Amino acid sequence: RPAHRKTDGTRGRGIGEPVPDVFIQSMSTPNLEAHLNSVDRSTKFFQQSMARWCFPGWKEIWDHDLGWIFHKPVDPVKLELYDYFDVISHPMDLTTIRKKLDNGEYTSIAGFEEHVMLMLNNAMEYNGEDSDVYEVALQMIDEFKAAMVDVRARADEELKQYKLRPAGCPICFGDKLLFEANAYFCQGSSCNGQRIRRQGWYWSYGDDHKWCTTCYQTELSDREPIRIMDTANGVETGEIFIRKQDLEKRKNDEENEESWVECDGCDRWVHQICALFNSKLDQGSKAYLCPRCAFERRQEKEVAEAAAAAAAAAAAAAAEAGNLAE
Repeated sequence: RPAHRKTDGTRGRGIGEPVPDVFIQSMSTPNLEAHLNSVDRSTKFFQQSMARWCFPGWKEIWDHDLGWIFHKPVDPVKLELYDYFDVISHPMDLTTIRKKLDNGEYTSIAGFEEHVMLMLNNAMEYNGEDSDVYEVALQMIDEFKAAMVDVRARADEELKQYKLRPAGCPICFGDKLLFEANAYFCQGSSCNGQRIRRQGWYWSYGDDHKWCTTCYQTELSDREPIRIMDTANGVETGEIFIRKQDLEKRKNDEENEESWVECDGCDRWVHQICALFNSKLDQGSKAYLCPRCAFERRQEKEVAEAAAAAAAAAAAAAAEAGNLAE
């Protein structure tokens, strides 16, 4: 078990064939797929990497001997191309494409390719087949497509490795999930019960009684006992007296991390919230299957059933054809 992972002790090695929780079993395949897509955080990694991946394809045209033709937007007035916007309704150029890459406006490699092809097709459409520009753009299209084969292969491999990271959740593909820290309030009067600031020090008796530094220093005496209401499971049980020395100094820097659960199908740890896993309804010693493994197994089963049905139908049709021939 990875040492850095917070877990509530849910499961070690399960016994028997891995099965998903009852709630996952009750979901239809489309709904399960929708859930997996809704928590998939690999799209963020994809968008963050888009400029780095696509830059070689962009540079292929920018550095071309005649790439300067496409460096900047076409200026119809300066070039006296007064009918340009009558012919071209969606202008595009390399500078505009680079800005979109740098600003993270492309959500897919296909979107980047579409704009590059739009730019080159615009040049071919406006200048016509008999022009030098047409021939240059046609050559650039071939070179660009060749460059993008390597770009896509690199992107696919990096995305695959990102999803297979041992430290990542195989459902959302993210690392540890941190929630908003608990809000702690001082029970002293000197600060009027203000919220204890994050990263600040405070003094505590158990988890229910807290004093900020100001109230600890000005209100609490080393000689006089402190009267508080004792609690058990959030319920007051009676009045007790404690000493200032009984208080524990703490720092308000706790992180609330989502717990993990181990999948016996892929042998990886997944966030309980991503897995829709309810540890209170844990299956005990039964082997556990995460939603992604469950979805993949359903797909395999449905494909196998469809293939078997098609084969049975083909066999029935062949038998019927044989009977008719007789």
